[in-house]
Amino acid sequence: MPLQPVKIVDARVFSTIEGTVEVDLVSRIGQALDTHPDVRVWNLSIGSVDSVTGPEFSEFARYLDMYSHNKNVLFVISSGNDLAPTPLRPWPPGHFSNSGRDLICSPADSPRGLTVGSIAHVSAAAGVQGVKRNEPTPYSRRGPAPAALPKPEVVHHGGSTDLGGNTHGGILSLSPQGFLSESHGTSYAAPLVASLSAQVWSELVLANRKPSPSLVKAIMVHSAALHAPPRSAAELHYFGFGMPQGIHETLMCTDDMFTTFHTVYIPRGQEIHHAYPIPACLLKNGKFCGEIIITLCYDPLLNSAAGAEYCRSNVSVSMGPKLMGKDGKIHFKGSVPPDPKNHSDAYESTLIEHGFKWSPLKVYRRRFLGVAGTDWELRFDVLYRAGQEVPPLPHEAHAIVTMRALEEGQPVYRDGVRALQRLNHRTQPLVTQAQIQVRPQGRVP
Repeated sequence: MPLQPVKIVDARVFSTIEGTVEVDLVSRIGQALDTHPDVRVWNLSIGSVDSVTGPEFSEFARYLDMYSHNKNVLFVISSGNDLAPTPLRPWPPGHFSNSGRDLICSPADSPRGLTVGSIAHVSAAAGVQGVKRNEPTPYSRRGPAPAALPKPEVVHHGGSTDLGGNTHGGILSLSPQGFLSESHGTSYAAPLVASLSAQVWSELVLANRKPSPSLVKAIMVHSAALHAPPRSAAELHYFGFGMPQGIHETLMCTDDMFTTFHTVYIPRGQEIHHAYPIPACLLKNGKFCGEIIITLCYDPLLNSAAGAEYCRSNVSVSMGPKLMGKDGKIHFKGSVPPDPKNHSDAYESTLIEHGFKWSPLKVYRRRFLGVAGTDWELRFDVLYRAGQEVPPLPHEAHAIVTMRALEEGQPVYRDGVRALQRLNHRTQPLVTQAQIQVRPQGRVP
């Protein structure tokens, strides 16, 4: 749970006097952004009744994408609740089918937004038909979004229910009347992630960085991926990449892992190459042994008139060793696949569904028991859809790379810093320990 308090701006976007249609809602959100230009993270615990089932992105999501790009704000959006008819979805879902009724709803399909699903924080009691702790709650809507975009990207605790939708261990909050209430929903999970996102944004500002929605989103997803167990491609639609951790775990390295942040600007038709510092303790007899996790996020070119091809630019990253080939030349071998692992064929449909092609968020992961090579590189490239007008400036993207040992007690961070110094890269810490001051639980005023 987030440990630090955050300031809250309450913007009225619904009317209790007259009905609120979507065009009114969009307009009032725009007015709130203009009224509070200093607020960079906005929680949207709202959603339509209907699932996003077609090939195109919802109009509401497209409006939020426009606001995010023009106003430099991050929208943290609940994935939506599937409430009726019951029984709701069990876990594992098995043969449960509701014809897509539990797919995410608008505007959770926003490519630039950060969508949050719900997991249970307590297990169902004996004799109650429900789910166990840290399993997807029966009501939490799932992905994917149109064009197979991974949604939700992350999850958090939203309150536990039985399969009938009755609360069995809800989230405590204040009601509009000021009373303490207990309930459930993805609307309770999203503010927890929005709170942590705001803390991250604030820490970056204090460190004289220039935060962007895509950078903060990358940090949140990377925090989740670092602490998530291996999952299948099917489970990704329910869990996203996991649950983000507290501010300290999100922004600071531990002794047994080494993390680097890369902001790159990629010209069309060119690759960006970064020599990567390999901690000495992860190299044994000329082979790398360890785990690598990479999160890539960027602000994509979008075109509302392009339907399912709404996302118009695709940045990808590859990482691996440079090795001498039989031809006597040095060859690069990308060795860290998308997570969950991509299928082997190279058909466009497979690359979209399993390789995150055209998705502005990608996660890569691999555990190496021993792979030859001590000279590693990180490479970036950008692709634009046919007919897309290419902007004059290079495409910006953010990548976060973490290396960690497969066994405890390895000085991965120390060796990583030394390797970084040997490469003579121009670097600086993202934040420092002194900037992050976490209050002990129970002492928050």
